[in-house]
Formats: sequence, structure tokens, C-alpha cells
Amino acid sequence: MLKFRNENSATGKPKYYAIVGESFEVYPTPDTTYSTELMYYKPIPALSDSNTTNWLLTSSPDAYLYGSLMQSAPYLKDDQRMQVWSVLYSNAVQSINTESRRIRSGGSGLKLKIRSY
Repeated sequence: MLKFRNENSATGKPKYYAIVGESFEVYPTPDTTYSTELMYYKPIPALSDSNTTNWLLTSSPDAYLYGSLMQSAPYLKDDQRMQVWSVLYSNAVQSINTESRRIRSGGSGLKLKIRSY
């Protein structure tokens, strides 16, 4: 548990951060410009009747398609197709992971908000 001092106007080199919505907030308020590297993983939003898409479905619909087909094969008694769908699913996941590594090393993502208290 992080405890913050009651000093609302504290400044200095940030020692603590919090994730608030899609932003990072730091404490104390920076007294100058600092550089840092943060790694952040956002969970994949679940699909539902009211949430019919997410970033993964938008960018890699083949992962959902081949994953679903692979899971359906035993029920459809189509075991020969399961191997084909399994390879296609693995390729889709590998592509997602490759893109993730590329993005992580390329920089971008959340914005850092500085709030003074």
C-alpha cells in the first residue's frame, strides 16, 4: 500500500505512480523533466452483447476465427480439419506476439499526466 504525505504541493523526483483510466499519474509533482520507461499491459476486454468488439478482434479477427473453429472440430466430428485450424490459429497468435514485441520496442502507448495536488 502506498502512503502519500499530506503535502499537496510536494515536488521532486517522482517516486510513485498510479494508473488512472488510460493515464499514469505520478507523485510527487516533478520539479523538472525526467525520463523513464514503463511497461504496461492492458487486459483484452471481453466480448458480450453490449461490447461486440475489442482491439484484438479488430486487429486480428483470424485469431478468433481459427480458435473457434479449432474448438468446434471435436463437436462437428471433423478431426482432420482440427490440425489445419490449429496451425492457422498458431500462426495468428505468433503474428500477434511479433507485433506486440515490435510495438514494445518502438515506443508509444499511454500518456503521462502530471497533476499537482
